[in-house]
Amino acid sequence: MRTSHLGAGLAAVGAATVQAIAVPATPSWPAGACTDKSLSIPSWIILDYTAIPGAGTVTFSVENRAAGTTGSVSCVAGGVCSQLSGSAQLSASVQAGPVPLVSIAESWTCSDYGVEVAFNATGSASITSGPAIPYLAPGRLSSPVPLTPTQPSPPAGYTAPTCAEVGPGAWSLTSLSVANYTAGQCRQWYRRDVLCLDPAATHGGEGFVRKGVYVNLTVTNHALGQAFACDNVMVSTDPAAPLPTAPTRCVGNGTFGEITLDVRLAGTLPQVTVQVEQLWYCLVDPQSNVEPIVIDATGLAAAAAPLVCTATAGITGAADDIITTCLDPAAGFLSIDGTVLVQTALPAFSLGTAAATTGGCTAASVLGPAWTISNPQWQVGQADGRLVQFSAQLGNPAFAWPSYAGAALDGGAAGDPDTWYACAYGVAADEAAAAGPCRLRFDPATRTLGLVQTWPCRDKDAAHPLYFTGSRAAMVFAATAWGPRCANDNPGLVSCAYVYNDASTVTQRFAMEDVTVSLTSTT
Repeated sequence: MRTSHLGAGLAAVGAATVQAIAVPATPSWPAGACTDKSLSIPSWIILDYTAIPGAGTVTFSVENRAAGTTGSVSCVAGGVCSQLSGSAQLSASVQAGPVPLVSIAESWTCSDYGVEVAFNATGSASITSGPAIPYLAPGRLSSPVPLTPTQPSPPAGYTAPTCAEVGPGAWSLTSLSVANYTAGQCRQWYRRDVLCLDPAATHGGEGFVRKGVYVNLTVTNHALGQAFACDNVMVSTDPAAPLPTAPTRCVGNGTFGEITLDVRLAGTLPQVTVQVEQLWYCLVDPQSNVEPIVIDATGLAAAAAPLVCTATAGITGAADDIITTCLDPAAGFLSIDGTVLVQTALPAFSLGTAAATTGGCTAASVLGPAWTISNPQWQVGQADGRLVQFSAQLGNPAFAWPSYAGAALDGGAAGDPDTWYACAYGVAADEAAAAGPCRLRFDPATRTLGLVQTWPCRDKDAAHPLYFTGSRAAMVFAATAWGPRCANDNPGLVSCAYVYNDASTVTQRFAMEDVTVSLTSTT
């Protein structure tokens, strides 16, 4: 059991039992969803891996998590497997050794979006415990696009041998300090306690410090072997009031698979109590178990003797601008006993499986995107019909306002409707760069638009985006009750737009379908 080294400083007391951290819901994939699963979690579960004594063979079953197909195979150890039953498009092999390696390849199709998409993938898993547990074999797609979707990483310490141990000495609390600011640290306010006009250098490049009470401390979770810090976290906005009993979040946002830490400071300086509540994840005995648990536990500590407080003048030097800093005089650590509030079992492999999604950039690009063209507007020369400007809002899958940039990409005389122009995006430069290359042509006489655009999809693997190029040679903007309405509103120019009752906030949209799409690159 860990003991306090604070002497006259802090000492452990009984743990509180009120749960403040909500256990996040476990993400789950719905039944079906073949296309979305195939693009997000292409993978297999290997079950019942059994070596037949004396026969030199192994058998196992395979479940495709994306397509829902299953198969049973028999293999010569160190060779190719023969199929016993199930999916005809499934193949497997086993690499013999102290830790056998099962490799899987499978082809399947999905048509849940009304479009048949063919998938091919491979994956592998190391067999570490024989038939004791199922194994997850993550997949790598080779078609319809080369893709290894990113999966979440389990949180730190989740396979530590002690990760489920909660009891005496569950945490150590160190580096405790509390600071009380009676006034916001700003010399020139634009709006008091809201917006400070001081140069950034005045505050070391950081934002100004608002009035209130702040805590610094480090909590070490000995079950995980990990330390977590509360760095200058505000626990109260009222420097004159007693410390609140409401918890303050130090670590985590409450999302699934994320370690969360709350602290509660209570009392009146220099006498304080500190309660720790922490939620974490654990996989007990990975050699015989694949179902993790989530643990929420708490412990309470109190100051047996006051902290030592020092008052200094604040940044303004005013009488009501005082900074009081309180420190543990022993500068040691406190051992806090833990009490489990909640312990819940989770589905197998849930910590390493991407959350369910519907559609998205990659899915839309594979299935066949359709652009939405909104608010098309253009200007032409009154004398020669030369296109001066074209603009429109381009959506799904592309990105904001493309317009004639003033430089012809392909040859053509002024006014030639076959001239292609670069798109100029009416958005921030970084957004335009993210949107990818684009070019367009427009024939104002027939209201015909041609469009070619490249766009990246980062939704499945942000570090390795897929670049798609889509094109549509010609789409005619039909005449509607909205227009187009044309006027000579500039000398020598004719301006045309779709306007509804002269209310520019109402949008005319046109669907640009039958877009031809190709994968441009994977880098």
